Amino acid sequence: MWNAMPRTIRNAHALAIALALTASFALAQEPPDPPTQTTVFEVAPAPGHAPEFEEALRQYMAWAKEQGSTWRWEVFAVTHGKRVGNYLLVSGDHNLGSP
Repeated sequence: MWNAMPRTIRNAHALAIALALTASFALAQEPPDPPTQTTVFEVAPAPGHAPEFEEALRQYMAWAKEQGSTWRWEVFAVTHGKRVGNYLLVSGDHNLGSP
C-alpha cells in the first residue's frame, strides 16, 4: 500500500506522523526553569563557494572555542526544496535567566 501511493502523499503522511509524535513528546515535557532559548541561523553561501564557506565556518568555530565560547553548534546542510545549498546553524539550551 505504501509504495502504491504517489510520492507527495507518502511524504505528507510521513510528515504528519512525525509532527504528531513530536507534538506528543513536546506536550509531555515540563518547560525548563529558567526558560531556555534555541538560536537558528540560515546561511546561503555564494553559488559555487560552499567549500570555502565550510572551511571558514570550521575556522570560526575553532576560534570561538579558543575564546571560551560555551555554545555548542550543530550545522545542517539543506538538501531538498527551494533552499538547497543553504546551511542551518543551530545552538540550543541557552539560559535566559529568571523570569
